[in-house]
Amino acid sequence: MIAAPEAESYKVEKNNNEKFEIFKNEKGELSFIKYECQAPSFEMANNACYSFINPMIDFLSFSANCPVYITKTRAYDEKNKVTLLTYVAPYPNSILNSSLNPIFPELVPIYALYREVKNSVSYFYKFLCYFKILEGFCKRISIEVRQRLKNTNLQKQKDILPRDCHLDATYQKYVGKSIWKFYDEVLNPEFRIAVAHYVKDDGAILNISDIEHQQKYTKILYATEVCVRALIDKYNTLLKLPVN
Repeated sequence: MIAAPEAESYKVEKNNNEKFEIFKNEKGELSFIKYECQAPSFEMANNACYSFINPMIDFLSFSANCPVYITKTRAYDEKNKVTLLTYVAPYPNSILNSSLNPIFPELVPIYALYREVKNSVSYFYKFLCYFKILEGFCKRISIEVRQRLKNTNLQKQKDILPRDCHLDATYQKYVGKSIWKFYDEVLNPEFRIAVAHYVKDDGAILNISDIEHQQKYTKILYATEVCVRALIDKYNTLLKLPVN
């Protein structure tokens, strides 16, 4: 938490009926933010809230030289007396086999990056790690495995984006097609370049605190994970095959 002097809270008011206030806890630390606005929907109110408070939080993080997390949010519609809570759902329980399957050296760096994704809270960093996994398959692993399986029908198998009901509608048209078509047409030009170079195609700087940018990367993140898991499953199976 960030310690705050004297005042019980900090208030900011704007002309368009927006109000922003940071409260302190019993230890005198900044710990709670209240934001009020007029909006026709929860989504628009949420977007307005984050657009307003994120620059403030980013500046506080720099000023105090410490991380600042938003762990819980609650939205209340005064007109309709409705409350909306947001939370991070826990991962479901998994039942593992009694013995671990063989872990192939080629996939060890892949598993390491995959765990890095799961341990991160940043959608942008998660995406970049997933993209690097795909890059590893594209530039090395798939080439090595296909070389091992040359002159067999297995060598000709394509890396296909599998069907998944949770894929965003925007990307459903790539189901059943090559993962590398999706990689070349969507993942790299629209997302990876902006994250890696901090500048979007139109020359604008990528603002990772911008709620619209966050929502965009949230949608592509699941599709990228589907690609990654499909490749890991496929090449884990291929690596089990005897070498010619």
